Amino acid sequence: TEAGLGPASAATSVASNPAEPAEVAPYYQAALAAAGFDPVATSGPMEDGSYEVDASGPAGCAARVTVARLGTDTVITILYGAACPFA
Repeated sequence: TEAGLGPASAATSVASNPAEPAEVAPYYQAALAAAGFDPVATSGPMEDGSYEVDASGPAGCAARVTVARLGTDTVITILYGAACPFA
C-alpha cells in the first residue's frame, strides 16, 4: 500500500486486525534495540491514536518510527537521520 504520508526512509502497512498502533510500537522499539539503537522514547497515543518510537544509534544516527492507523490499515513510517550510514 502506498501510504503517501510525507517523507520517509521506509513505509509499509499491515492489516489492522489486530495490529493496533499500541501493539505494534513495542515491536519496533525492540527491533531498534536489537539493531544497536538506544530507544530514547516511545510516545503515544498522539491525538490521532498514533505512536512514535525515537532512538539514537552509533555515530549520531537517529531514527523515528511512527505507527498510525489509516483506514483499516496500520501504517509504519520509518525516518533515519542524515548521519546514518545507510540513510
